[in-house]
Amino acid sequence: MLDPKSFEDDIYQAAFLPETWPALLDRISCAIGAEGALLANVSDAKLPWIASDGVLDLYTAFFNEGWAFNNPRTEALVNIPHSGFMSDADHLDEAWMSRQSIYRDFLWPRGFGYAAGTTVKSPGGVTIGISIDKRRDAGPVSRTELQFLDLLRPHLSRAAVLANRLEFAKIDAALQALKIASIPAATIRSDGRLLGTNSLFERFASGIQIGAADRLCFANATAEQFYRSIGRNRDGKSGRSYPLRATDQTPPAILHFVPIVGVAREIFLRAAYFLLITPVGQNQTPTAQLIQGMFDLSPAESHIAEKLARGFVIAEIADAAELSVETIRTHVKSILAKSGMRSQRDFVSALSSIQTIGAPD
Repeated sequence: MLDPKSFEDDIYQAAFLPETWPALLDRISCAIGAEGALLANVSDAKLPWIASDGVLDLYTAFFNEGWAFNNPRTEALVNIPHSGFMSDADHLDEAWMSRQSIYRDFLWPRGFGYAAGTTVKSPGGVTIGISIDKRRDAGPVSRTELQFLDLLRPHLSRAAVLANRLEFAKIDAALQALKIASIPAATIRSDGRLLGTNSLFERFASGIQIGAADRLCFANATAEQFYRSIGRNRDGKSGRSYPLRATDQTPPAILHFVPIVGVAREIFLRAAYFLLITPVGQNQTPTAQLIQGMFDLSPAESHIAEKLARGFVIAEIADAAELSVETIRTHVKSILAKSGMRSQRDFVSALSSIQTIGAPD
């Protein structure tokens, strides 16, 4: 078995570079003869998840078919007081497994059936689960293998906390960038709780109030209805816009729910939506810096996104940047993936709705 210390650099790198998690999970799995591993937020089964290639098909079916919402294996193991990795075979016997549809109808027919798992806590009540899955013919995770995984666990726990802090810092930076652009903004979690606001958001307290448990209350009834549905919706996130009436202090405006897309942001922070408030009839294209902060784009991607928002076509952007059309198209594909938009038209339309509200005199 490999030296656990040889994994430490890769674990902490994953906190900074979320795209490296699948390779890390694969490497850990291979070290104990497992097929692959899953990293997910067990606080909310609707959130995105990360899996290594060996179990990607397994967990795609697991989440798509709704098994995550009724998983007696996880329910049984998370209630056992233990701070390390646990093997399901040490706590759940074959007779019990055979009575559970998760084993009988899902895992066993696919050749799986043994796993080791643990949970780690991040700030804000977020619980991250890691499951390392073996094929059934490979047998349960052994005591020696559990000891190896337990040597990695403190580093995985610190990496989860670090990832939470990094993603929160990115969200806060985006809120402050929106403030500089004179846009009142807030972020909310997948359960509707408030993550943060900029100071401009408080000007609209007559239409949006912050209540107990960091939950919001909207004067607009349809906005309130949509907000209450966020925690119950299993079908993914979609943007919405609702009117806010004028008051003595604020002009008539539009409240936008803009989905936050980004696996690390959603898993480690449960970030779900930006709430943006824009005035009626005022239009200004967002800057590259603002776009970068909102969608976690690279500098190159944010400049291309700004050009798209200003009406430039791909060929014009490529010519101005002295790059090939194919290179710009590759960047656009990455922009769409990070923003959660299906098409270039959808992305430009979303940006066009982000209009600035004049800063107070």
